[in-house]
Amino acid sequence: MPRRSGPRGSCLSASSPLIFEFSHFHKTEYEHGREFIDALDDFLSRIPKGWQYTVEIRNKTFLHPDYFAVLREHGVAGRFLLTPGRKYDAAVKAFEPYQETRAIDEDARNGLAEILKIMQRRPRGGYVYVNNRLEGNAINTIAAGISKLTGVSPTIALRPSPVTENTQGELL
Repeated sequence: MPRRSGPRGSCLSASSPLIFEFSHFHKTEYEHGREFIDALDDFLSRIPKGWQYTVEIRNKTFLHPDYFAVLREHGVAGRFLLTPGRKYDAAVKAFEPYQETRAIDEDARNGLAEILKIMQRRPRGGYVYVNNRLEGNAINTIAAGISKLTGVSPTIALRPSPVTENTQGELL
């Protein structure tokens, strides 16, 4: 796997994206989404080129065409973690211990299937990051997205993880 040197001599796999995860912004931080988009544009123009970056924001009102245009301009991917309107702490409380799907999000599943379809056509492929706090169990969400794309439901084997008490899933 190719590696690239990064800041201060560190190494980062050229095939792994670096994720910038921004918490929900309040009006005292950015009164308007445009202010954040301008700051993000400035930030992305200053970071080293040659690495893959992903940005996650949690303000639904910032998901504006200008936001996506800035990401496109800098070759940066967007990342979506939670169903809009759901707070992180509320998702943790609702979904722990992440052993089952507890809230189906058809929009997210349809979006996942669409992203997978686009990735199939791209020579470089891409990344899909699905978190347990979207529906309660990421592996089930991924399986549902694959099923929407292919019409076939993958078999999922759940087993206890030796590292944590959470359940890990494997697509078979």
